[in-house]
Amino acid sequence: MTPHEAEVIWVSAHIFHQGPLDRLVTEVAGPLFVELAAAGLSTQGFFLRYWEGGPHLRFRVRLLPGADAAETRRLIRERACAYLRRYPSQDVLDREEYARLAEVLAAREGLTGHARELYPNDSVQFISYRPEHHRYGRGPSLEAVERHFAESSRIALELLHAGLTIPQRGAVWLTMLMATWLLAGSRGEDAFRPWPDARKEQAFDRERERLTGLARHARQLTLRPPDPEAQGVLAAWHGSVARLADALAASGFTATRTATVLDLCAHLLANRLGIRIQDEARLRYLASRALDEAEVTV
Repeated sequence: MTPHEAEVIWVSAHIFHQGPLDRLVTEVAGPLFVELAAAGLSTQGFFLRYWEGGPHLRFRVRLLPGADAAETRRLIRERACAYLRRYPSQDVLDREEYARLAEVLAAREGLTGHARELYPNDSVQFISYRPEHHRYGRGPSLEAVERHFAESSRIALELLHAGLTIPQRGAVWLTMLMATWLLAGSRGEDAFRPWPDARKEQAFDRERERLTGLARHARQLTLRPPDPEAQGVLAAWHGSVARLADALAASGFTATRTATVLDLCAHLLANRLGIRIQDEARLRYLASRALDEAEVTV
């Protein structure tokens, strides 16, 4: 798929907002997915939180054949702008602070370039979606990843609507991460591997029994996969990553490359849940220790 084809198929809106993004997800992104489906415009989409150009939500929907892209953009803009008028956010990030943070974050992600200026706060910008072909390939493999992104977004929306606290989200995500590792047979790339420190080890010691119990539960998910019709977010996540793994293998991905993609998908679920990167690193360490402690081999 070329960038031009991606622009035709997908509508991508970046909703810049320096207030809490959880409510933006549940009150704008979630209802928009439903509204666009009812209007016959799109039945597949996903969201991400991101920093480039200022804190924002990336909202992307794949158009159905014959769907009106202009009408889709109009609905997205209207619903997002209504929210931004109702809940205006203060500019907590100025140009100088953004420039400093952007350099750090871009370096951490290995980006060769990034937006140097802030976009207007509380604004909607339609910025083309550029699929990451170097990670996900093209054709069937990319389409499988995008289907998973949509399923991951639905899982995140369900957890956010449930009102889970950040620690509660972390516990659910940690279990999903372990299930992903077990299914992939690998704990991911070096870039995502957690490194121990004394505080993380103390945290594991305090919750050893609970964490090893979660590891065993993740193992049971892998040994006895849930029925495809099973309810619940853990069953939904396991089914989604299992289907993705099969699709990637069918597209010629090696086991190592598949494991890398699945681990990245777990990282993106943490993003959708609003789990900060430093908290994700801690949870990854706890997950790795729990699998070792429970003698569950990956």
